Amino acid sequence: MLRKKICLLLCAVMFITVFTVDVPKEVGAQVTEEWVARYNSPGNYPDDVNDIAVDSSGNVYVTGGLCLPYNDPSDYITVKYDSYGNELWVRRYDGPANKADYAFALALDQSGNVYVTGRSDGSNTHSDYATVKYDPDGNELWVARYNGPENMGDQAFAIAIDSSGKVYVTGKSTGIGTKNDYATVAYDYLGNELWVARYNGPGNHDDSPYTHAISLDSVGNVYVTGHSTGSETDWDYATIKYDAFGNQLWVARYNGPGNETDYATSIVIDDSGNVFVTGASSGGSTDFDYATIKYDSEGNEIWVQRYNGPGNGNDNAYAIVLDSFTNVYVTGYSYGGVTQGDFATLKYDSD
Repeated sequence: MLRKKICLLLCAVMFITVFTVDVPKEVGAQVTEEWVARYNSPGNYPDDVNDIAVDSSGNVYVTGGLCLPYNDPSDYITVKYDSYGNELWVRRYDGPANKADYAFALALDQSGNVYVTGRSDGSNTHSDYATVKYDPDGNELWVARYNGPENMGDQAFAIAIDSSGKVYVTGKSTGIGTKNDYATVAYDYLGNELWVARYNGPGNHDDSPYTHAISLDSVGNVYVTGHSTGSETDWDYATIKYDAFGNQLWVARYNGPGNETDYATSIVIDDSGNVFVTGASSGGSTDFDYATIKYDSEGNEIWVQRYNGPGNGNDNAYAIVLDSFTNVYVTGYSYGGVTQGDFATLKYDSD
């Protein structure tokens, strides 16, 4: 069932287009397409891309998977291009069961090593987290797998690397009697598991979406966000801070005014340890709205900003970033009425 959902949502020929933009002196500066690189896997099956990263030399890395017929195996696919769009290498990862393997996230370290994570069927474990490290030349250095306590569906959706090469992966994992929980795993630079931190929300039900996010601060704290069932509130944002040893420091939950489905999709941390989260939140009569939240370093809510587009329909934020002045930028999908679905990008100051 998972494969069918992924294929329906994400199947497309894997491609990347890179643009160059001069620093604009006026609105409407010219944008020039420099190159387009396409990848078609053997067999001409649909390929989908889920994440992208660029290193300091301008090399481009993308990862995703194949959408094959339901009973056929699929693999992680990771491709490296140089700054001119020339394909340097392609690597595939086929898990021990030779079945369904999909990469969802990619990260780079300061040495140019490449880390890919996602879900991979095990021999006797259903789906597991599978995190793969490659060197800059595409040589596989290690694979670290995580199988949760229920020996069922475990899927990693986000990854981050700290300055010492430690690897942090988060996603959803089936617990014993708890259905889906958050599960965040830390590895050392050799792929040895350091700790696992699990979170089961107050509703004791589904505690992870396909849009888990992770971020690190400068002192080694780890932050994850997603959605979690409340005791009486359906899905809520649930944002968790762990210290460098996996100890939970706080949990901040947000239930929107519609008291229905709220799911966080992206997170970023500023230099003072303030936490910014965005996603989609039920507004009742306004359907889904963007909901962007700022927490202080102790998890106290500082402000909430909601955005309901002109069509008064579904508005879903998918990404958040900060600039050097700690202004907050949020983007996603917004219903514009006669214009249907539009990009909508918002800027807030940090207050």
